[in-house]
Amino acid sequence: MPRIICAAGITAPTLDDLRKYPGRLVLTHELRAMGIAPSYDTLSNAVKDGRLPKPYKLGQRLAWEGRDVLKMIGASPEIPGDEPLKT
Repeated sequence: MPRIICAAGITAPTLDDLRKYPGRLVLTHELRAMGIAPSYDTLSNAVKDGRLPKPYKLGQRLAWEGRDVLKMIGASPEIPGDEPLKT
């Protein structure tokens, strides 16, 4: 079940935010602010190509789960830097 996290007064989420909360819903304007999708057409094409599932509809807004966005861009679901340094 996706989580809706209120973003009032908060900047766009980061990739680490999506990794921490993979069920977080990310809106189209947040994806643009993150630099992941410069336009709605980019997201529409990703859905048509099967790289993203169909979006959730929140009124007139479209949103995707963070885990799906991470898969689309090929990012690791693990937060980098969590493992100890090897000496």
